[in-house]
Amino acid sequence: MSTYVYQDAIDWCQRIVKGIPVSNIDILTIDQINSIFWKAYPWPWTRDTLTSIPLVDSQQDYALQAADLNKVWRLTGARITATTTSPLQYRDLRIMRHLEPYLVGKIGWPNFQLMSYEVEIDKLRLEAAASVPANWAAQIDGEYQYFPPKITSKAATILFPDYHMDVFCSGLLWMLFFLADDERAGTAVRTSAGVQYTGQMGVFFDKLVMTKETEEHGAGDTTYPEMSIGGDVLYFPGVFGW
Repeated sequence: MSTYVYQDAIDWCQRIVKGIPVSNIDILTIDQINSIFWKAYPWPWTRDTLTSIPLVDSQQDYALQAADLNKVWRLTGARITATTTSPLQYRDLRIMRHLEPYLVGKIGWPNFQLMSYEVEIDKLRLEAAASVPANWAAQIDGEYQYFPPKITSKAATILFPDYHMDVFCSGLLWMLFFLADDERAGTAVRTSAGVQYTGQMGVFFDKLVMTKETEEHGAGDTTYPEMSIGGDVLYFPGVFGW
């Protein structure tokens, strides 16, 4: 639950920095820290449910429903739901960055395996055209992370749960030190082991890692992409670049 406003974070930081003017903290600074927090991982509060899209015979690409237009940033989960069976049957899909058009052959239940979100055409794509026989129906379901909302007021309620306010305050302290040319802001240095952060910057990014571990706990992490926030991958680098 979110009850704090962004001004609460500014007021707290003012008591900590002792002498650094907080007048440098304008709404753009708040928005920047919020966006860094948002983009670091597909947090639960940044995700929404995909509006169901009916499968169509011989069709590979599917336009988003009106409720999701201009909202989808990246898919976090996808599945095919067979709706004419009782009980309903589900086939989870692996999310790919890109799939090529393939209309030569068809794929049918239960062999669906892959899906991508093709940003250029704003459509979801299966690995091949769907086979939808008569008297059988199915739909695409899933979840996605939407774009970070723009923060336009310091009086706005925070977008994350109250118990993660410490993470945002750590980022705000880092920005205060940075704007004041205070060496406590820290630096980012690339080494043979990866990018290493120091000072308040390091504290902020370390708390992002701890937050991810708090939100995504359990026997296995099923959130796409399946990796630590500090993991080293080509398309979804961790905040530490490792």
